[in-house]
Amino acid sequence: MSSSRPPPQAKYELLGEHARTTSNTKRAAAAAVLIIAILGITVITIYLSWNGINAVGRASFLHLADHQNNDNVMTQIHQKRLEQYGRAFMMMENNNSSVTEYLTVSNVTVNKSTKDTENATPMLVCYYSFPGADDLTPEAIDPNLCTHIIIASMSVVNKSLSLLHPAKSKVVKQVVALKAYNSALKVMICVGGYSGPGGFNDMVATHETRKQFIKEILSLAKEYSLDGIDLDWEFPAWQGAAMERVHFSLLLKEIREELNKKKLQLLLSVAVAAPRPVIDVAYDVPELAQYLDFINLMAYDYHFYVPYLPTTGANAPLYSRPDEKGYFRTLNTNWSAFYWMEKGMPKNKIVVGVPTYGHSFRLMNPANHGWSAPAIGFGSLGSGGFVSYRQVCAFLAQPGTNYQFDKRSKVPYAFNGREWVSYDDNRSVSYKAEYIVNNDYAGAMVFSLNQDDYEGICTSKTFRLTRQLKIILMDDQLFQMEKSLSIALGIH
Repeated sequence: MSSSRPPPQAKYELLGEHARTTSNTKRAAAAAVLIIAILGITVITIYLSWNGINAVGRASFLHLADHQNNDNVMTQIHQKRLEQYGRAFMMMENNNSSVTEYLTVSNVTVNKSTKDTENATPMLVCYYSFPGADDLTPEAIDPNLCTHIIIASMSVVNKSLSLLHPAKSKVVKQVVALKAYNSALKVMICVGGYSGPGGFNDMVATHETRKQFIKEILSLAKEYSLDGIDLDWEFPAWQGAAMERVHFSLLLKEIREELNKKKLQLLLSVAVAAPRPVIDVAYDVPELAQYLDFINLMAYDYHFYVPYLPTTGANAPLYSRPDEKGYFRTLNTNWSAFYWMEKGMPKNKIVVGVPTYGHSFRLMNPANHGWSAPAIGFGSLGSGGFVSYRQVCAFLAQPGTNYQFDKRSKVPYAFNGREWVSYDDNRSVSYKAEYIVNNDYAGAMVFSLNQDDYEGICTSKTFRLTRQLKIILMDDQLFQMEKSLSIALGIH
């Protein structure tokens, strides 16, 4: 028995959803090139001459957070994450030399198989946010879609775990009830997000407060028959004291010790940052590796509109593009996953994040609509620049919308007039799923089921992106098993 796989570059070429193109006269094209050149020079000049970028950047992000939609906690968490990622950018701009030693990992297929990861069934970890009005309800979740569902999120208030009010308590029970239809499904709950005063930072500061928190999360897990706890602190030591990093490691150590002491089979995971500056400051990676079952790598929000860097970019590119230099070459899924491994996290504990949302931009000039095109704000699509996959589908169906798929970064973008959006589609998530399996990572993480097409608006199939991830993850797993069997039988 033998099998061969089509080249990855061509494998998903037919998965593009819209491939409309527009034609221009030579005169219009020449004018567009001239405008682009003038605008490019202007933006670069302003950027290079802009003094005090650190202070301006912080103010810009506070402005950004003030003007985004505050309908739910997850939106607020997203806003804060963008603020912290922006500070990472500013840090690296002030110290460009510190990124060069790792630039060689970009666009490299790792393929370092180990005994621990061979033939392991890939995980498909799906975050599910507590629903708001007209949102995804637990009853509408396919119980056989994900291997793990993480309900997001509870918070830490006054050094303690926040209480579940009746509506959220009902949601947790309904999600846990899905296990009746799939006994293998694991249901966890996420605690965290951005930590303000009285949150994670104060809770982890002493042994007594950590001990009380551990008691609370174990009690919660027991009350609702949960399979594990996921912690999402964004981010230890990044804004506060350096000791937060140590205290976070101590918290995880003490949770693991308590689980072992009580012989509890609860899973323990952490949602972690993707940019190198945050990783270096926030996490003692070898310590985390000792205590965690897996990490959920938030491999998204690499590019979004900010006033001090007003250009388009990919939300979650798989690889860097040749034209990206310096710190920008590190802003992709492959680089982040490899860096976590290099820092000491085993590959079989790295679950690679895939977003079901995108980021929208408003173009300065409709004629300049590629990567790094000047932008003057969020797009009108979505809320505060955040766009669900359902909203992307509606945008793609509009007359005049142009779809482009970048074969280098393996992600699409679309534009129509001044509206521009970067997102993931079934083609890009297929490449990411293939990448995850070929490089022996633990699996894929989806953020979130709520942002996917759970109603089947885009096509007749619900949860289109998540389902596509599962198809490729499982198909590739069957291929790996077939390959191993062929080798064992001496059939090539």
